[in-house]
Amino acid sequence: MVNDEALKQAVKALEINSVSLFSANCWMAEQFFPAYDPAIENLQIQSKHLVSRTEQIDFEDDDGLKARIVRFYADVGSRMMLPVNGELEQKALIEATFVAEYEMLDPELSAEAIEAFATRNVMFNVWPYWREYLTSTCSRMQLPRIQVPFFKTAS
Repeated sequence: MVNDEALKQAVKALEINSVSLFSANCWMAEQFFPAYDPAIENLQIQSKHLVSRTEQIDFEDDDGLKARIVRFYADVGSRMMLPVNGELEQKALIEATFVAEYEMLDPELSAEAIEAFATRNVMFNVWPYWREYLTSTCSRMQLPRIQVPFFKTAS
């Protein structure tokens, strides 16, 4: 359960700097030709998204000004499955890790607040980048267009 007060503190104390692609992987099964496969209409999508790692980095510039950056690693992915002989068989996979980087404005921000932020907010910033990456990669692989909804937190 996310502590709402800790989350509010984190929202005030963390200012987004950037979201960038850290790593990516895509794969398609041998002898799978999505543009010509008549079973493609039965394609099932399985997805994942989670913040897998958080790190804090301290910087000091030439004038002695200090800054603390918090980096969140968000792992996202979609795999495309087709029913084959009563079993689901993986036909394609697209995965990525994005890094969302924030400047910490309050150096006293608690670990609980950072964890609450990772759980409830980071994916909102990462999601548009993931949607664009997944859509463009599907197009390049000649996979059907996947409709990725706007991100919603779990209830």
